[in-house]
Amino acid sequence: ANNGLSSTQTITVENIDKEAPTVNSITIANKENGEIARLLNKLTFKMFFNEKVEITINASDKGVSGIDRIEYRFLDENANPVSDWEVYNESDKPTQDSDFKGFVEARATDKAENESAVLRSDGYVIDKENPTDVILNATYSGEAYTSATWVAGDVNVKLSSMAFSDIYEYCYRIDGGEWISLDSDIFTATQEGIHKYEFKAVSYSNLESAVSEIEIRIDRQA
Repeated sequence: ANNGLSSTQTITVENIDKEAPTVNSITIANKENGEIARLLNKLTFKMFFNEKVEITINASDKGVSGIDRIEYRFLDENANPVSDWEVYNESDKPTQDSDFKGFVEARATDKAENESAVLRSDGYVIDKENPTDVILNATYSGEAYTSATWVAGDVNVKLSSMAFSDIYEYCYRIDGGEWISLDSDIFTATQEGIHKYEFKAVSYSNLESAVSEIEIRIDRQA
């Protein structure tokens, strides 16, 4: 009105949401049993799997609008994206079933379009294949040693195998005895007499190669 009078009215809006959601965790686990084949906390890629894995993402929102969507993507071992952002479905969680070495990233967006910081998972490796057969390179006094040949001293055996997740350890046994872990890829046969030495490789994903064997004969008597 033009009567020179004015009034002020205050309106309280209670549904403004300026607070971004939070991605709380990303969990990678064996889809069937929830386990990890090997966990080595000191490594960048600390989780190793030998079966299909399932990704679980947990996010929360302290704001009033609530979570609208969670998205995820995969990164390679150098942290380069290898997939586009995809919408996460809690009832149909993403899975991986082939060789992989890298990370998962996740982000959450609420219904007010506030976006969370991106959370990156720990590094992990999927390797479902057994290591290759162990190649035995045996030498005596610097020369190639032929299985079942008599020699007068120690025989060194260099072991070689390959796996996508790399070789975690080599193991050996003598004459069908107990398996013993080696701390390197070189074994030295010192026992006199005729002995059968067997070797196998174990990958970081906890899978074993086939057994390779060699017969070594040592006689130190002049």
